Amino acid sequence: MMRLLPFVGVLLFLPGCAARAGYFLLDAARTVQDARDADAETRAIYEYTLAEEYLKKAREEDGYSDYQAAEELARRAREEALRAAETAAERGVAPADVEGMSDEARRNPPPSTPATPVPDVDIDP
Repeated sequence: MMRLLPFVGVLLFLPGCAARAGYFLLDAARTVQDARDADAETRAIYEYTLAEEYLKKAREEDGYSDYQAAEELARRAREEALRAAETAAERGVAPADVEGMSDEARRNPPPSTPATPVPDVDIDP
C-alpha cells in the first residue's frame, strides 16, 4: 500500500497540470485573436507571427501531454500577442486620415493599385 502512495500523488497532480496548461492556452489564443483584431497581421508582422507560432507549438506540446512546456510556450505566445497589438496600435492610421471615412472604409481599405505596366517594345536593329 505504501508503495502505491507516490503514484497516486502523481495521478492526482497530472489533471491539475492539464487544466492549468489549458487555461494558459485559452488565454493565449484569446490574446492572439485580440492582436489579429487590432490588425497586427499587417502592422506588426514579426510579433504577430511569433505569437502564432508559439501558440501553435504550445498546442502541439499540450497534445504530447508535456504540460509544462505547453504552459511556457502559451505564456510566450501571450506576451508576443500583447506586443503585436501594442505595435499595431502605434502604427495605426493617423487621425487626419480617418476623418470623413465611413466605418466600412476604415475596416476595409481599398486595395493598393498595381504599378503601371511597362509597354512591350521591340528593339530590332
